[in-house]
Amino acid sequence: MPGGLAAAALDVRVECGRPFTLPIRGTSMFPFLKAGDSVRIVPARPGDLRLGDCMAFWREGQVVVHRFAGWGRSGGVRMLRQKGDNVRGFSLVPPGELIGRVEAVISPRGDRSMDGPGGRFRNRLQGLRAWSYCAAVTAARALRHGGGAP
Repeated sequence: MPGGLAAAALDVRVECGRPFTLPIRGTSMFPFLKAGDSVRIVPARPGDLRLGDCMAFWREGQVVVHRFAGWGRSGGVRMLRQKGDNVRGFSLVPPGELIGRVEAVISPRGDRSMDGPGGRFRNRLQGLRAWSYCAAVTAARALRHGGGAP
């Protein structure tokens, strides 16, 4: 399906509140997610996310799956902070670009639920790691800018 049609079809599924499965490409979440894996995404609102959840959001016309690393602000607006496990840096995502939350990983090595005790625990640990990285980078930026906002 061409990109525009695929995005439109995905928009319809999200608007209807239906879960969907998406194949993983790239290495930004390696080793947690690998090429050949798929993720089952359930529509979610920003308030549904917990630290460490893998969230799906729109970025430049594509769906990106990264970890929710807490909240940030840009221009006085509350934003979702996201970080890939295998990526230096992080960015802020407007709440309106959130698509949903990863409910399960479907993998040739075995499926994993993100909602079971093991999945929740693993996500919280990775979320704390992502949050602490983002906090350290934000603090360093503030120091470089004379203590003001980064």
